[in-house]
Amino acid sequence: MLMGIEALKQDPETRVIVVLSKPPAEEVAAAVLSKLEGTGKPCVVHFLGRKPSATLGSVRFSGNMEEAAAMAVTLSKGDRYQRTWSSLSEAEMATVAEREVKDMAPEQRYVRGLFAGGTLAIEAMALFEEEGFRVFSNVRKEPGRLLQSPHLSEGHAIVDMGDDVFTLGRPHPMIDSSLRDERIAKEAADPETALVLLDVVLGYGAHEDPCGALAESVGRAKARVAGRGGYLSVIASITGTEKDFQSMAEQKKKLEAAGCRVMLSNYQASLLAVHVMKRLES
Repeated sequence: MLMGIEALKQDPETRVIVVLSKPPAEEVAAAVLSKLEGTGKPCVVHFLGRKPSATLGSVRFSGNMEEAAAMAVTLSKGDRYQRTWSSLSEAEMATVAEREVKDMAPEQRYVRGLFAGGTLAIEAMALFEEEGFRVFSNVRKEPGRLLQSPHLSEGHAIVDMGDDVFTLGRPHPMIDSSLRDERIAKEAADPETALVLLDVVLGYGAHEDPCGALAESVGRAKARVAGRGGYLSVIASITGTEKDFQSMAEQKKKLEAAGCRVMLSNYQASLLAVHVMKRLES
């Protein structure tokens, strides 16, 4: 990391430096921040799971990954950053949440996050825990928060399906959707599942039609839950652009046609999921 920052400091074409990281040790964070301050260039930092600090010299801290991107773009243009990225207001999220829970069965209680991107899974987990939810995962180290089996959800659970336990001997779920398809069906079979939270990543290292594959699984899962008198809420985010060969707009249409709520970022999808689960609890 320090070598990378030094290289970007020396690069005349680099105007803004962005650092995204899973939670670092305090001494490592201090070393990285000191190095960034020494570049003399505008820097944006987001340490997942940590609340943003005050500006430190030329270093600015973001509250989530989407905000980090927005801040970096603004700084690269020499503009002042203003938070404008949320696609739904608080009132709109409350309205959507009300619609999502109204047909759920009484036993539906839990969110189940099934992620291809480990960093996105941690971002979602951090947001849920900030809002007071106790979340289990296959990538937790804290006592009492590690799933007893990565193949079986318990309580509120967010699973990184790109973890080694799932990918040994088979392609990553960003490339091969079959493992996540099976898990979606398993979550739909659990009468306590209320909401499934998904991420989709586009690009050359991903499935050629990821949402097309997921849409079929989502459609079957929602139909299964509806068949026993409930309603399965499914919320997803798509990480990509219109320049990705899969076409972000086309991918979004496929998920929406299957009854999935699609948000413009993982943070927004996770935030909407939090609103749904809070409404369900109340």
